Amino acid sequence: MSDAVNISEEEMPILRPIPFDPGQDHRHWRFMEDWYYRVRSGKFKERVIFIKKGTVINGASIPKLFSNVFASTGILFLGACVHDPGYENAGLTFFMGNEYVFLRMSRGELDGLFGKICSTHYPDEAWAISRAEGLLRTFGHGAWEDARKKDGTHIKPAEKSYDEEWNPQYH
Repeated sequence: MSDAVNISEEEMPILRPIPFDPGQDHRHWRFMEDWYYRVRSGKFKERVIFIKKGTVINGASIPKLFSNVFASTGILFLGACVHDPGYENAGLTFFMGNEYVFLRMSRGELDGLFGKICSTHYPDEAWAISRAEGLLRTFGHGAWEDARKKDGTHIKPAEKSYDEEWNPQYH
């Protein structure tokens, strides 16, 4: 039996899958509503992270070598919902008081936050989450670099409406 510390249905992000493009290895997801996530542990404890509607993530993009050990929508998924936008923007937007504040964050801070979020919701999976965080720290450099231009600015995803991306044959 799991000791998972689940978040309520109201706290869960509303996400929709985006159909695979040819050659794509990982499923991508789009936030269908603004999402507020209250951090429950670590350096940012009790702060509220804001993820904007329309943000696209690829969740826990597990290398094929480890895909039999970690599911991309399993114990690592909530952490990835925060981690992916953090990598893309080199920081996160927090809702503090009545204002939105963007805080630049290092790759190490984002990787640590990923691990803390996963561990908060799945404390009985500490060993697996620790291994996943270690792999991310070791091999995540390519994803970090791919997420920004050489000058360190944000690379916007392709501007498409969800309806243009969705193909009814995938229902």
